Amino acid sequence: MGQILSTLITCRKERYLAGYYRVESRLSRECEEPELTRLAFQLSNFAFELVSREHSSATGRNADYVVDIQVDTARVESPISGRAHLVNVRMCTCDCNFMATCPLPCRHVMYMQSIYNYETVVLPLRFFETRWIDQSPENNIDTVEVLLGGLKQGCVLQGPKRKLYPALT
Repeated sequence: MGQILSTLITCRKERYLAGYYRVESRLSRECEEPELTRLAFQLSNFAFELVSREHSSATGRNADYVVDIQVDTARVESPISGRAHLVNVRMCTCDCNFMATCPLPCRHVMYMQSIYNYETVVLPLRFFETRWIDQSPENNIDTVEVLLGGLKQGCVLQGPKRKLYPALT
C-alpha cells in the first residue's frame, strides 16, 4: 500500500511539472510599467497580481497620501480614509494588514519609494519572501519533500435558532 501511494505521489508531481513548464501554460505578463514587467517573470502569478495592485495604488492617479517623515520612520496617512501607517524607511516595512498577512511590499512602502525618488518603486527581490519567488529552491517540488495533508476536525456549537426574516407586524 505504501509503495502504491509513493508511486501515485511521484506520478502526480511529474504531471504537475509537465503542465507547469509546458510552453504557453502560464499567462503572459506584459505590462506598461517596466519595473513590474521585470518582476513578473520572477514571482508567482498570485504574488504578482497582489504586488501590481499595490503598485497601482501607490503610483496611480488616485495615490494621495500625507507623509510625515522622521529619522527612520515615516507616517503615511490617507486623507480619504484617515488611516495612518508607520513605514520603517530602512527596513522597507510597514505596519499595515497587507504586509502583515502577505509579506509583500505594500502601497505605503512603494509610495515612499516613489515620492523620495528611490532607484525603484518596487522593492528588489531580496525583500520578498522565498515562498513568492518562482525559481526558489524551496518551491521546487522535485527536490523538496511534499508532505501529505491532514484533516483537522472541529466542533461548531449551534446557537439558538432564529428566523432569517422576522415576521412583519
